[in-house]
Amino acid sequence: MVSKKSCVLIVDDSLEHQELLRIVLEGEGYCVHSALNGQEALDQLLTLEHLPDLILLDLMMPVMDGYAFRIRQLQTAGLADIPVVVMSASAFVEEQTRRLNALGFIKKPVDINELLRIVYAVFHGSTYVQLESHREQAAHRL
Repeated sequence: MVSKKSCVLIVDDSLEHQELLRIVLEGEGYCVHSALNGQEALDQLLTLEHLPDLILLDLMMPVMDGYAFRIRQLQTAGLADIPVVVMSASAFVEEQTRRLNALGFIKKPVDINELLRIVYAVFHGSTYVQLESHREQAAHRL
């Protein structure tokens, strides 16, 4: 369980996906906020009393996608330092993560154990080696 009430913002246009992640993360003691698109997420971030400690960001969303959100986040004082982990089913998620200067990525469909490992690593200062671990896993599958 989490000793400090760390908060996560889930930005995903799938209510089902949001709810699944919320149940898992709240079950581990995290506080969770959610938004259906990048614009809704920005609006929340600009009005929240306590900013989240991590953003889980889907890339493909209506209104404002994850790319546009990330650009605006990085340009907004006070928001730029919130770490982002990309969630995507794209075959190019590793490249997208680097391009967005995100901390790492989670492939969709989300593996709950991987999600918890990544969130734990972010909140407890562990070295985040997502990109390398995926390369190693892929090499072992070949």
